[in-house]
Amino acid sequence: ELEKPPPDPLYGLRVHSWVLILHGKREVPDSFFVEPFTGLSHPVDSPSYLGIESVWNHVNYWVNMQDCAEGVKNLSYDLGDCTRWEYMFPNTDKPLLQIPEAEDDILDGLDDEEENQDEHEKQLDLPPTWVEAIKISKKDFEMRCPQGKKNKLYKRAKLEKFAHYLIKDGLVSRLSIYSDRELQDLVMTREYFDHREDKLYNRVHNHQTSWITEFFRPGRLKCLKEHMFKANSPGPESDRTMLFYSEARVDGLMKRTETAKPKKFGPQDKSVTQDPRPILKMHMKYHRNKNVDANCDIAELMYLCSEDKVQITYHTEDKRIASSTREFIKPHNWDEKGATLTFSAEMHSTFQVDPNLPFNKQVELYEMLLSLLEREVKSIEGVRASEEEVREILDDRVREETTQELNISVYNTERNEKAKKHRQELERQQMEERMRKQELEIDYLAPFLAQIGDPEKITRQQAYKLKEDCLMDLKQRLIDKANLIQARFEKETQKLQKEQAWYQQHQVNMTKDDEETYLEYCSQAMFRIHILELRLNRHKDQAPHKYMFLEQTLRTDARLAEYF
Repeated sequence: ELEKPPPDPLYGLRVHSWVLILHGKREVPDSFFVEPFTGLSHPVDSPSYLGIESVWNHVNYWVNMQDCAEGVKNLSYDLGDCTRWEYMFPNTDKPLLQIPEAEDDILDGLDDEEENQDEHEKQLDLPPTWVEAIKISKKDFEMRCPQGKKNKLYKRAKLEKFAHYLIKDGLVSRLSIYSDRELQDLVMTREYFDHREDKLYNRVHNHQTSWITEFFRPGRLKCLKEHMFKANSPGPESDRTMLFYSEARVDGLMKRTETAKPKKFGPQDKSVTQDPRPILKMHMKYHRNKNVDANCDIAELMYLCSEDKVQITYHTEDKRIASSTREFIKPHNWDEKGATLTFSAEMHSTFQVDPNLPFNKQVELYEMLLSLLEREVKSIEGVRASEEEVREILDDRVREETTQELNISVYNTERNEKAKKHRQELERQQMEERMRKQELEIDYLAPFLAQIGDPEKITRQQAYKLKEDCLMDLKQRLIDKANLIQARFEKETQKLQKEQAWYQQHQVNMTKDDEETYLEYCSQAMFRIHILELRLNRHKDQAPHKYMFLEQTLRTDARLAEYF
């Protein structure tokens, strides 16, 4: 009663809009309301609605003429009844509550042409809107609200919403729950994240118990699913629980629980704190193996490291109510490498449910003890590896919370700095390539203009002389290049002929190595001659085109164009 809100002075005066679905079409059996805030349907006599002022659709507008003193439960929704619903625009399309009979449908089909003719006469053209179209930029649309932040206050709760990528850590929503209506005593905080590289999407902080629970999506390196720890001791060797995506791990680990290290009063010894915590007990449980006898199938294996004992509990047979047990006392030098282990009857005790079963021999018990000790060493290594994995996960979490990197799509060119830098680098390279090509453009007239002193204005006589000199220079260069290729071709041919003549004279006395050397030289010489021949033929084919191209370039040059 104390928390009941005060009377609302605007009760029944606020305007609200919702959807009315009339039955009769699309196999709708009954009319009903649809609340747009929740998306839920309500009957037409729902007490949640105090009355109806008007109804409209894309065709017309109807004003309710009925009394709404008792809400909407006694209203009629026959929009064709003018005594209950007054229409605003004259229109023949008046939805009726009653479903027309088959005969009426036939008659209506005969009158379609007349109705279509009268439709243009009775249709009322509405004036165009005077409101300008709303223009929202993509950036403003992604902000979702002014400055990208919005707070909503509820009873004992406060909801904060943020636009995506607004907060560096990817926070998009924060729900704070309080124990009082003044929102002073904070009980719990729920934070929701998105686009984070570490796959974190939810964090729950219970301020009363100081427990923090983090939830991660699949895809992390260590396959972490949930992480529960205390806010005042987030480091290793403290109370925490980790849940993993077991199907993604090789070892199939589902849950890891860690307890806090016992505190000691007084000054701490730094040398002791570096050592790992001592293992007091290791307890392992196994499922039943139907292929092995129950008295030989281990159900629980417990290593009492502090007492140097190994306890074994076997599975219970179907016809028994008790299980067989076995206990070993480890030798004093079991952890020394290369030591010889001694075994005696006092180091073993057993309880067998079935007294008729034969007892194990000393050799079998000794071998069993050795296998258990080897398994203990592997278990200790697994425990240390698990502790190291916890430290790595905690180090990763510290680094992730420090860097707070967000995952940005490659299609988001505005926020993706890598893609943006890559695009800018490509544009810079294209610009440099364009400028380099412009710089490499050859000015054919530059050396000839330098010979006449680079005049600002070229006369007709100078223009003709520049053209002739430039063409003659190109012609001479083409001739010189052809002569050079021809000379090299003839030189290689003469050398090959000399080698062939020498081979004909000394062919009888040549060794196999000399013959291979000669054949290799001939192969290389023929290759060089072939290349020179191709270059000479290509030069002869391209020379006229180069000459014509230069002549056309000179004719279109801005400095000579007015004279040609």
